[in-house]
Amino acid sequence: MSSSESSSLAITIIVPLCSREQQTLLHLSNMGAEIARTEDIELIIVDNSPGERAACLSVDLKNYTYVHCSWGTLNANRKTLNVLTGLDRARGRAIILMDDDTRPTVDQLRDIAAQLPLGGMLRPMVKVLPRSIINDIDQVAVLLVNVLSKDRQFWAMMAISSLCIAVAKSMPVDTIFDELTMHRTLVKSGATWVYASGVAVISTPQRSLPKFFEQRFRYTYENLAYPIRSVTLAAIMPILLLIAETAGALSTIVIVFLIGCASVVAAGLGWAEFGRRHSIPFVVCFGAPIWVLYNATFIWPAIVLRFTVGLQFAGGQLKRPG
Repeated sequence: MSSSESSSLAITIIVPLCSREQQTLLHLSNMGAEIARTEDIELIIVDNSPGERAACLSVDLKNYTYVHCSWGTLNANRKTLNVLTGLDRARGRAIILMDDDTRPTVDQLRDIAAQLPLGGMLRPMVKVLPRSIINDIDQVAVLLVNVLSKDRQFWAMMAISSLCIAVAKSMPVDTIFDELTMHRTLVKSGATWVYASGVAVISTPQRSLPKFFEQRFRYTYENLAYPIRSVTLAAIMPILLLIAETAGALSTIVIVFLIGCASVVAAGLGWAEFGRRHSIPFVVCFGAPIWVLYNATFIWPAIVLRFTVGLQFAGGQLKRPG
């Protein structure tokens, strides 16, 4: 693809579709129609969901491409393969990689493209809706990670300059944390990045309770890409067991309470810096102890899988978190 071809549009949106929910299909169909009314934005959907092509996505619209593919038995993250397939077809100067449950406005897309560094990357803030207990847990996870990691959260959307495409396509395809893998690949090449905390794109996850818990375990596995965070989380349960054995139940309860309070304070800092301006209610911060609890619990089986068979995700049996 020549440089003139790759920069003929302002924005390319790539959606790696790995499963089909009816609400998601409706959203993507509507988005295709909305993008067709613009002059400078294109939408590329790369779908490796089982079965035939999705009829509602197989439509003829301006600046719209739907690719249905099968990756066979290749042991790789098929979401990553979908992204790379989309990059092959991208014509925009700003490439926005978007999860299928993300609901940006056209104005937000243009704002993201305007803030994207030349030859760099950008991630926006995310607002998880509708409000529910499990969605609030995801929201507080965003606030906590934004406080605990200089990388900020990897969720819903990531933008890269078209100048980064060649390097991005060299990223490994056998990691679970595909956004972090691309981020690190580009950073190693010298790319800069920004966190657009003033833009909050809406994410509307659709999952059952079992799916939610499966995601919690996968997110904990992905945390293994951050050794200090993982060691800290892995230390919590052994320390609590040691305190219970040596100092008794009351002391253990006090320590658990203090850990919970500390997590709420950390989430509150994230809320003050990243959440308040987007009308995210402070009450979500009280879900922070749940984030600590499931990560401290799941980290040990995640470690076992990391050094044995790996984790089944997106069509591959993957060992490397990111």
